[in-house]
Amino acid sequence: MAQQNEGVVEPKTSHEASPTVRKSAEQFYSKNWRLLMKVAMQHGASREEAEDAVHEIMIDMLRRWDKILNHKSYAATAVLNCVIKWHKRDRRQVELARKINSPSAEGGDWDRLMTVWENRQWVEQLLDRLPPAQREAMSLYVEGLTSSEIAEDLDKRPATVRKNLQFARERLRQLQELDRQADSRAIDTAFQARKGDAQ
Repeated sequence: MAQQNEGVVEPKTSHEASPTVRKSAEQFYSKNWRLLMKVAMQHGASREEAEDAVHEIMIDMLRRWDKILNHKSYAATAVLNCVIKWHKRDRRQVELARKINSPSAEGGDWDRLMTVWENRQWVEQLLDRLPPAQREAMSLYVEGLTSSEIAEDLDKRPATVRKNLQFARERLRQLQELDRQADSRAIDTAFQARKGDAQ
């Protein structure tokens, strides 16, 4: 959670960062916060979105502070990429909402579009049951990103993303089978109860 300090949102620091790195990052943040907010807002982010983007990037930078050669350039580029990534996701959601809210005059599209929306809700509920790394990778995969795009988006190696996707698929298969078995047991129980009532 971020803390407010004289109009500047201070990022929570990582427990892994040394005191020297933490101090350097805090100084950088105080000095460049307005610039990073401006970068985000000039590319369509609201104030809240800009604060979230800057906060997220600063936490990410803190983890790799000593490996970054030009902190200012890195931060500005990362904030911009973060905002662009969010806009892509928003566009996909807006497109789905637009389809749902403007079916054809015959009304035949309502059923198909509601099915799409219900399926999306079902998928999101399934993904919520995955471990964080698998959920993150699979959520982006479901949105249509390739494994290399996901790796770039998450700043992970493509092999790591592919492995997370593989594990996620295996886990989702297990979850679906468990759900199927639970549904089957529930139907059997309901049938037995109804049969007992009839006698």
